[in-house]
Amino acid sequence: MGDIRMKRFGKQSFQTQLIVCLLGCLLFSVVIIAACLGLNFREAERSNHSYIERLNEQWAMELEFMTAGIDKMRFLHLADTEAGRIIADEGETRSQEQYSENEAYMSRILDVLCTINSDVLRITVETGTGKVYGNYVEDSAASVALAKHHMLYEKRDYKNEMAVTDVYEGDINLVPYFLLTFCYPLYAVSEEESLGTIYIDMDFGAMKERFDAVDKQSGWSSYILNENGLIYGSDAALGASIGAEEKKKIEELAHSQTGAGSLTLGNRDYLIHVKYMEGLDWYLVQCVQKSIFMIDQMRGVYFMAVWVVIFLGGLICAGILLMKKISAPIGEMSRVMNQAATRENKELKYMEGWEEYPEEIREIVQGYNGMIDRIRKNIIQEYANELYQKKTELQMLQYQINPHFLYNSLDSINWLVRKGDMEKATDTISALTAFFRIGLSKGRDMITVREEVEHVRSYLVIQKMRYENQFEYAFYVDPETE
Repeated sequence: MGDIRMKRFGKQSFQTQLIVCLLGCLLFSVVIIAACLGLNFREAERSNHSYIERLNEQWAMELEFMTAGIDKMRFLHLADTEAGRIIADEGETRSQEQYSENEAYMSRILDVLCTINSDVLRITVETGTGKVYGNYVEDSAASVALAKHHMLYEKRDYKNEMAVTDVYEGDINLVPYFLLTFCYPLYAVSEEESLGTIYIDMDFGAMKERFDAVDKQSGWSSYILNENGLIYGSDAALGASIGAEEKKKIEELAHSQTGAGSLTLGNRDYLIHVKYMEGLDWYLVQCVQKSIFMIDQMRGVYFMAVWVVIFLGGLICAGILLMKKISAPIGEMSRVMNQAATRENKELKYMEGWEEYPEEIREIVQGYNGMIDRIRKNIIQEYANELYQKKTELQMLQYQINPHFLYNSLDSINWLVRKGDMEKATDTISALTAFFRIGLSKGRDMITVREEVEHVRSYLVIQKMRYENQFEYAFYVDPETE
């Protein structure tokens, strides 16, 4: 079927074939452009996933760095002997003066720890006997009560327990802050029960400022969620659209192998990457709007595709105009040549008006008109050659019936008869007969190879008889060629 269709297509006019080819090129180019767009879209999507994954990793590393120093504070009572004695308390009755000294000492050492870690605003220690020490003495008890009230997440493990609050508002020396409190039990090396609890208040507002300082392009946003919902969003309006269903999808992605996926927020599709911070029970979410990165990162590809389509469209229009300019003289040439081939007219015609044709067509027409000149000359030459051929045939007959050859042959036969060698005489006569029978055949312009070989063999038989033992001959003829 394919071959039949190709043959039918090949029989169509030149104009039809050219239009089909141009449209095929346009269709093929559109398919290639679509494939390139698809590949570029996938590559852009992969690149954006990779970028937001790296951004999430940087956030996670920064949070881990901020909390790494906090985790070491649980060993305060082991690193400082005096602080350990005060926290242990050992149930001894102490005077008010001694308690004031202990409070002053703990305030100094806790203040030093706050100075070392700039993200920590306040540290409070509550002993097992209920005493409270802090670097801000006047509000230490209230801060512990507030932290306990906002406690959200607990991780229990042997002597590695910890708890984290939700982000909440609190005052330190009458200054309002957004706080995030870490709670660690304090264990002695050989004791199974804790000596007390240390509360470390971090400045979440400072953390938020760091997150906000990250330069993001249009369509990019970041969020932090915990069990209670959103605690940070670079786009507050979009963050408000994260509901229970979206949070469930985020949790599923966080525990997937890659953490990458897509999510619909505010009726827009986003590529997202989620990372779970187990120590904080936080979900770090990075988002990029699909339409934004498609427009921004693939603008060059779209621009190129549009120009390619425009170029191909212009090429097709130019091809059709050129085709009309070419097909008209080609049609005229075809008509004239067909008359020459079928000899509808006794006189072969020249093509006229070819000066206005394109250069290539003019060259073809000149060649055609020159061919007509040569054909006319060849017709005349053909008549002359026919006459010459007749004359040559007559001459060949004369050469073949050479009297001298015939006389010598007959004289040789006569000598053989007198000698009594009748067998050779008979063979020579037969050869002479065959030689003249083929050489004097009339009414034929061609003979077969077999007849020509017989003609030559007859001649050689006669010559062999006359010049005995002076030469030898042999014939090698393929039977298929005879």
